[in-house]
Amino acid sequence: RALPKKAREVVEAWRAARAKGEAVTRVDFSKCELRFVPEELNEVSGIRELVISGNRVRSLPRWLGSFKDIEILRAQDCGLKTVPKGVARLPRLRRLELKENQITSLPSGGDVFARVEFLSIGGGFDIEPIAFTSGIDLALFPNVRVVVQYYASTLSEFTYSDDADYWDNPHLEILQLDTTAAFEPRVPAGLIKARNLRALAINLKQGQLASAIELLPRLDKLSYLSAGYGDLGPADIEALQQALPDVFIGVETISGKSEYEFPISEELRKVEGLINGSKWREALDALGALRDPPRLRAPQYPGDIASRWVRLVAGGRLIAMSSETDPGRVRAYAGETLAWADGLLAH
Repeated sequence: RALPKKAREVVEAWRAARAKGEAVTRVDFSKCELRFVPEELNEVSGIRELVISGNRVRSLPRWLGSFKDIEILRAQDCGLKTVPKGVARLPRLRRLELKENQITSLPSGGDVFARVEFLSIGGGFDIEPIAFTSGIDLALFPNVRVVVQYYASTLSEFTYSDDADYWDNPHLEILQLDTTAAFEPRVPAGLIKARNLRALAINLKQGQLASAIELLPRLDKLSYLSAGYGDLGPADIEALQQALPDVFIGVETISGKSEYEFPISEELRKVEGLINGSKWREALDALGALRDPPRLRAPQYPGDIASRWVRLVAGGRLIAMSSETDPGRVRAYAGETLAWADGLLAH
């Protein structure tokens, strides 16, 4: 079958590389206007990474299951509803990206997804794929360490019973629910079965705060919690920090306010202008005049403010260091930056 121009260029590029004796380990067909996965891929069946994202291929061919060396498969926004069992059984597949598809089923049984460590899935607007994504039993991926589940912005809530049992996986370390929806009526008790979880990103609202304070301290390896775009206020965040004293907490809004609704955002914008204008001395003076730096365990600002502040402190002094000829001053700038970072981490 005829290939679109951009896809033909990809094939010609790997053929030219092979003609020179070069190994072809990665093929990138992203956004090539494909309507099918090209059979020409069989020429390079030893590749380790295949990217077909952004093509409406609608299905993956069964013969892809013979590509035994594939470690990374990026198939985002391909119109997929499932994955062939042969692909699920690829012995070296460790990263599987299925975001922005309409996945409603996945193979199970045997040795499917045996080596997968990273999974991204979801993003559809229809009820069936949303329900499937929210109900994936992560035990299906016995060695998964990172799971990112995407949900449409139109979704308002998740409803799980207390006996929901989707997270019982001893290898899971990072779970990100990319959504503006929140658990209803509470954070599900089954979540604590992810006993080795180190980082959790959810959308936490005041209605779920009590259950979060009750359950999350039982995740004794948790070191980072993103509370998303909820309606938590300063007192709520303080209560959460008291329950999780060793956990860094991030929020995208506080009391429903985004970063640009905080006066400090305008102060940081002025510093950014000074740095962009190479006025680094004035920028450092302006940074030094700012009070109440961000706290990482009980944040008083949305996360974007904290990240901007950190970038400006480090970036401003980096520019200053590159403009200095005095080694003593260079060391002083480096020491000031490290001392500021230490203070930030302590709070």
